[in-house]
Amino acid sequence: MLQTEGRPLVLGGDGRADSHGHCAKFGTYTTMDLESNVVLDLQSNECGGSYHMELEGLKRMVAFFEDILEIGTLVTDRHRQIAKWIRENMSYTKHLYDIWHVTKSVGKKLKAICKLKGCEDLKAWQQSIINHLYWAVVSSTQDDAELIVDKWKSVERHVLNLHSGHGGKFPTCAHKRLQGRAHKKKWIKPTVKLEKLVTDKRLCKDIGKLSAVHQTSNVEGFHSLIIQFAPKCYVYSYTGMLCSTTPLRLCSSSVT
Repeated sequence: MLQTEGRPLVLGGDGRADSHGHCAKFGTYTTMDLESNVVLDLQSNECGGSYHMELEGLKRMVAFFEDILEIGTLVTDRHRQIAKWIRENMSYTKHLYDIWHVTKSVGKKLKAICKLKGCEDLKAWQQSIINHLYWAVVSSTQDDAELIVDKWKSVERHVLNLHSGHGGKFPTCAHKRLQGRAHKKKWIKPTVKLEKLVTDKRLCKDIGKLSAVHQTSNVEGFHSLIIQFAPKCYVYSYTGMLCSTTPLRLCSSSVT
């Protein structure tokens, strides 16, 4: 039994389709209280295509909790339809993004840049840039999106061995004098591709909305459990998906 004590909930939400890719027909949407790691709701939906069923699952979850609980914060992945719907219909809720989903996207783009002519030296900095993105978020106040973004942008100068004059709210690197392995790391020359990635307006806007405390990793872990009841190697009907997740639905905690 979940005791909310009148507090606005911090929820994590994520969808799971019945098969890989965007051709899925049925799926579930899981909602978890990220402060207690209690699964509150497991919605089944039957919208054609995984991209649409995740939004439908969110709508059904909100309708289910509408008169029961106050959703203070909702952490999701960077689903554009979901972000727009929350912005237009849940103005009372703070919407944040899970860090891992964003760093995964940045990592793929960095990997592609490193394969380009003249950008090979950037390969040694791939993981460091990803680590810097994590640090920029967790070392800042959640409500100070401008500071988070300025810290992120500073990495473009740091890899050039420039540690001051970054501008904005983060004009100087926070690290002490570099020594040992960090000092010996090869600095790179200015790269237009890296600058374009780091300063991308849409990415910077999303980075400003990253959650510093709560992530959806436990929701992903719960989805791994669902695979034991509804493996993705089989095609399910709506009823089949509903029945295969019933044991988990019954185990989910009740809400008071």
